[in-house]
Amino acid sequence: MLISQPYISSQALSVCCWYIPVQCSSFILLSHHLGYLSRMLLLEFPPELLQLILYHSSTPSYLQAAISCRTLFLAASSCRAVILHHLHQTPGLNVNLESRTTRELFDLLRRRAVSHLYGVNFHLDQSVFTFRGRLIDSKASTMRSIGNPNIALVLKGDPNVYLYHQRTGSVTFQEVLVAPYEHVGKLEVIKVIFSQSDTVSILQRFTPTLEVETVENGHQLWGDSVEPVTKIRTYLVHYQRSSPGQKFSSVTFCEFPDYEGYNPLAIDVARKSLVAISWQHPQLTERRYVVLYTENPDETYEKSQISCKLRHLIRLCAPHWS
Repeated sequence: MLISQPYISSQALSVCCWYIPVQCSSFILLSHHLGYLSRMLLLEFPPELLQLILYHSSTPSYLQAAISCRTLFLAASSCRAVILHHLHQTPGLNVNLESRTTRELFDLLRRRAVSHLYGVNFHLDQSVFTFRGRLIDSKASTMRSIGNPNIALVLKGDPNVYLYHQRTGSVTFQEVLVAPYEHVGKLEVIKVIFSQSDTVSILQRFTPTLEVETVENGHQLWGDSVEPVTKIRTYLVHYQRSSPGQKFSSVTFCEFPDYEGYNPLAIDVARKSLVAISWQHPQLTERRYVVLYTENPDETYEKSQISCKLRHLIRLCAPHWS
């Protein structure tokens, strides 16, 4: 059985000539003069031209071409400049690359590609679910491999969180988590975390409108607080349920006044009373801190109380990567 090789038309090659070195351009022009380029086979190109084509390919296309045959694999895995180019196009920390061999760099690129699911659309069955044309905020949303629900979606411009249960070939809607307080202004979901089996934690940023006097004379609407809502604030809201299958009926939230105006970059929640947040100053970006919070042992709360207080346990200065 004959297997035809991939080919590139003469029109496509004429475009590639803008990027091709002199010796490869001479090869193409000579071949075109002799009438060879009507349907030129890709594997007939010299290795230098193959590597140049791979350099200007997208990283998923580059990796797909590399595993298609031995010739392209050797061309893709032996050129250090091509591999370094695609490493810089792939998310990841690029440190100590100079000390690695070319093969080690290629293996590193393939591991990164796997972690970012490059090429998964070619190898796995997929089902596409749409949400009435609305855009999903992938940075704020989250998912986990076990549990019900196991998907928490945040839609751009929407302060609510939508919980779903995904299993083989189907996605079932579960519940909508709404902010436990009234707000006049912009409420943005920064990150959702499944902190425990029956707890969903949501980090929120609240930006008040300029017309704060319309909010009950400029006062917050929850609790007994009389402090005017005039600054951007960050809240962490915990939604809990008594048992699997029940609604998330128990809600507690906490505020972080020590870092008012700072931008939260990342968060992790081990449990309601143990939280780690990375903060960054919006103007002085070199001011970054990783703060570990825990409950204040001197405070006592009733089960029905909606707010809680967290105290600093450890504050670390985040390293500055040059």
